[in-house]
Amino acid sequence: MLKNRAFYLWFIFTLLVVGFGLYIQNQMANNTHRTILTKQVQQRSLDIYSFSNKGAIMGAAIQMGLTSDSVKQRIDGTIPPDDHHLKIELESIIQEYNADSAFIVDRHGLVIGSRNRDPKINSFGVSVKYRPYWKRGISGVSNIYPGISTVDYERGLFFATPIFQQQNKQSPVIGVFVIRINASELDRELSAETQPAALTSPDGFIFASNQSDWVGKLSEKISQAQQQRLIDSQQFAGLFTKIKPSALPFQLNND
Repeated sequence: MLKNRAFYLWFIFTLLVVGFGLYIQNQMANNTHRTILTKQVQQRSLDIYSFSNKGAIMGAAIQMGLTSDSVKQRIDGTIPPDDHHLKIELESIIQEYNADSAFIVDRHGLVIGSRNRDPKINSFGVSVKYRPYWKRGISGVSNIYPGISTVDYERGLFFATPIFQQQNKQSPVIGVFVIRINASELDRELSAETQPAALTSPDGFIFASNQSDWVGKLSEKISQAQQQRLIDSQQFAGLFTKIKPSALPFQLNND
């Protein structure tokens, strides 16, 4: 009987050791897999930014800010917000590039002319002076800014470029022209990947992904200072004001 008991104890101990060994192996495999996915995610993010920065959308925004008489006249106040020619130009941009909206921002950060794909949405009179894309644009720098609209709360890429007083880039900057593309375009771009992939902000907010349950989460925990910065910039509208989005159960980093 003692021999049988000893055998069973040894058998149970062996199962525990084997089970623990399998658990460790599984954890190591998961960690390795996550490291590989992290590199793929970050590389894909860089590819998308490179693709966007050289695309026709930014070229169209630059052209509007440099050569459009209607845009310059709206900044000067010589035509009304509903001017027929301005309306046609903005709607053409929306149709040509499948954009959510196209709008004109004056030197004070106020939207003074806009068209939206959804006619029920109107951003006229909205202040965007806290938005980095406007700050860079009014400083003469064309830029792409990922964020959530404070008007319709849609994710979007904001293509912003200076509006020049004359048809040359040496003339004064008098406003900012913006084209907003829905972030679902990025989701579709990422859907071509066979592995999980995401586009994250510098603070770790998952802005777009081919994993729908990742979108809107954090790739890692953020500090109170980071959260306050996101609240102040309203990059993701009011998302960080009351609660902090949950983080993924693993971190997307190269450690």
